[in-house]
Amino acid sequence: MNAPFTLTRTETLAPTSALWLPLASPREVVDCLIALGHEPWPRAFALARGFLIVLDAPDSRAQAPGAIRLRALADHLFAPLDAALGVALLDDERRALTQRAGLLLLSGEALEFDHASPVPLRALLAMPLTRQDWRPLPALPPRAERIESITLNFPDLPDDMLSQGGAGIGEQPPRPDDASLGDKLKGQANVAAGKALAGLGKLFGLGGLTRKGADMIGKGLNSAPRLAEKFFGSQEAALRDLLRKFQNGQIDDALRRAIPFNQQGSRGGVNTDSGNLPFNNILYSLGNILGSSERGPAGVWFAQEDVTAALMKEYRKAASEAAKKGDHRRAAFIYGKLLGDYREAASALMAGGLYHDAAQLYLLKLNDPLAAARAFESAGEIDKAVTLYRERHEHVLAGELLMRAGEEDAAVGEFKQAAEFMVARGDFHAAGRLMLDKARHRELAREFFERGWREKAGANAPVCGQALLELFAEEEDPARLVAHVEEAARFYGPDGHHAQAGRFFNRLAELSERKNLTNVREVLRDKALVMLAAKLRQRAGYVSGNAVAETFGAGLWAPALVNDARMAVRREGEKLRELPARATHVSPLRLGNGRVTALCFAQHTDEVFAGFKSGEVVTLRPTDGAVLTLARGERPVISLAATQDGDALFVLSHGPYEVQIGDGLTEIAALIRTGSRFESESISKPVGDDLLFATARVGSDTWSVSSADGELYVRRGIPPSVEFVNKHGPGYTDLAAAVVEPTFRRLDATLALLTLNFGDDSVRYYPSITREEHDSAVLGWHLALPFESLVRNTPLAHRRTRHDELELCGTNARGYVFWSRLTLSESRIESVETKLCGSKGEYRCAALTRSGHVAAVAESRVDLFARQGNEMALKQSIKADLRGALSAHYAKITEELLIVCEDGRLMRVPH
Repeated sequence: MNAPFTLTRTETLAPTSALWLPLASPREVVDCLIALGHEPWPRAFALARGFLIVLDAPDSRAQAPGAIRLRALADHLFAPLDAALGVALLDDERRALTQRAGLLLLSGEALEFDHASPVPLRALLAMPLTRQDWRPLPALPPRAERIESITLNFPDLPDDMLSQGGAGIGEQPPRPDDASLGDKLKGQANVAAGKALAGLGKLFGLGGLTRKGADMIGKGLNSAPRLAEKFFGSQEAALRDLLRKFQNGQIDDALRRAIPFNQQGSRGGVNTDSGNLPFNNILYSLGNILGSSERGPAGVWFAQEDVTAALMKEYRKAASEAAKKGDHRRAAFIYGKLLGDYREAASALMAGGLYHDAAQLYLLKLNDPLAAARAFESAGEIDKAVTLYRERHEHVLAGELLMRAGEEDAAVGEFKQAAEFMVARGDFHAAGRLMLDKARHRELAREFFERGWREKAGANAPVCGQALLELFAEEEDPARLVAHVEEAARFYGPDGHHAQAGRFFNRLAELSERKNLTNVREVLRDKALVMLAAKLRQRAGYVSGNAVAETFGAGLWAPALVNDARMAVRREGEKLRELPARATHVSPLRLGNGRVTALCFAQHTDEVFAGFKSGEVVTLRPTDGAVLTLARGERPVISLAATQDGDALFVLSHGPYEVQIGDGLTEIAALIRTGSRFESESISKPVGDDLLFATARVGSDTWSVSSADGELYVRRGIPPSVEFVNKHGPGYTDLAAAVVEPTFRRLDATLALLTLNFGDDSVRYYPSITREEHDSAVLGWHLALPFESLVRNTPLAHRRTRHDELELCGTNARGYVFWSRLTLSESRIESVETKLCGSKGEYRCAALTRSGHVAAVAESRVDLFARQGNEMALKQSIKADLRGALSAHYAKITEELLIVCEDGRLMRVPH
């Protein structure tokens, strides 16, 4: 029986079971399948009109552009989502209805589809096929054997790079916001009332009334910011309104009106008189303008009229927030373009992985090629980094970079060039260690060590001989080792080189235990014992029994042998008498080229630091005799100061600034030890200091003492993060020296300060470096240089002998050497004892060898004095050519005097 069907509207919506695309092309069907996001894709069927997409499972959220959603009335029987079949059918009738073909029932018609034959996906994705005439493939170009270079194009101008992060900054004119008429009237009323109240308060001396008036003025200006233009001028009012926006948290709005400043805080790009504010009383200070009332929107109080500094602080805060959010380009723009702080801008770019951009800033804005090279290295631009290292003669850094890049042959070439520079300074040992440790080339290292060992008169000979001992001991054939030991015995036989000889022959005894040296072990140990006994015999008249343990090493020799040697030394010590002058061959070691302008010593490690007129800064480690170049500048070094352990060195030099008053501005840089190397920290802002006297480290804090404009400044931190702590003065225009020592309180981890002035025979004692309270006492002599020199710091030797005692020694202007002992309490100088060393004014400098013992340096000898009764008695004279001696230091580790001369020579005098 055939019966017509009808569809009726229903309010009950069923889940979507299929989608009908009445006018779809195959491409639109594919777009619909993609939009559905079902996996696997639903089946698609072709209808007389359009396509039907049947879902694998009903989905209420299924929809696609241009598709009509359908509900399932039975298997393969679909109707619109809001339709129902008007005739009720039994289940078997529904199955029979769609047994031959599926149906889509619409209003007045039915569309059939073959439910057993869905449209293949390949049919929907079919592409038109076009054929062209056949032709053979073109011949391949010849293949390159290696890549010579890869070029990346980047913007070269730093301003262009920074501008990439400046979107939305400084886009609006920096004028205060306008207000509605009502706010203007309200603001004017508040300002007028506030001025009246403040005037009355000032007239009658009522502070509360004055502050109330100031609050009302601030509220009025917050209501109508442009009213400030009437009081301060348009530019000053704009700055204050800009600051108000920052403080109110309107950061984006404030940045759109940001005005650039340079590092000194002056306006950039716009003429301004903001440094000379027309109102300086309490009514118009910055805190009043922002409003100090808790009810007002601006309640922050700043230093009077410090608008510029406050704005720069807000700029830095905005830059820091941008960096935290990962917007490093914006942070760099704020630092560089708004604050003129290109080093912080470069650091922000480095933190964001924009290494190339940071390198351009370092190179073009900061003139810091080494930092630029490190940035280029991080960016993978190896060639540029190597070129910069070569231009600065930093061949070691270039070699390390090439080694990391896998260019071992080129790296060895750089290391060899650096080694030749070291050899030109006479430092064969450093050259050999470089080839051994960095280049990993034993034969080249051995050649440098042997060259240094052949220069027996050179200061590098002992350490080069020690290095050869290590190399030869590793060889299977001991022939070269035995020959080297015999040669060392001839070298160390004469008096001198006691510490170096002890290290050599003790190490020989230790190395003789190796398996490859079994056949010559007894010969080597006998030679070591004979030489150690000979060196101890040379010193028996003037060393203590403790020297025996130091000479024979720890645990290498039988206790009975060491004890016999100690008793022999003690018996000789009882016969101590004045020894005749002895001649000692002292070979010079070249620290650097040119004239020495600054010197300092690390008290605990005995390292020597020297600065030159050429701007070069070097250091010498007395334990191995290695001379390292720490920095190469272009301006003379004024003064140096090192911490007790030598892990931080402060360098004061002339800055690249226009000279206007006196010597012009100066700058302080810091060199920080990292492992066995020193890394250069950022240069601080211009400080204008005259001299840098001392630095010390207590815990995690580093302190420095310098003078400027007749006052003594105490700072904490490492440049450029230096914090001003205190100022002592006036009266420090002629400061000669300063000593920083841990406080003389037993349980106080702070620092004490002692100062000496030119032309003044007194000493000042500050029990705490951070306080003004001090005590003074008469020293009895004037510290001064007895000769003209480029060195501006007067050498002063000091030594802590007990927790409450400090010994000093130095020269006066006539060349006399004085020794003083100070007894210090927690608050004052308890006593001062001073002695004159010798009766002739011919000394250039002096050093403390141990408690009560002074080494006075003349041009032809070193006189050794010891406290004996009420005088300093001459115990021994050591002849040596010491012309031009500047300063002396006793190295406890190597038991020798380190004497630095004006021409850059270092004389090592055994003692």
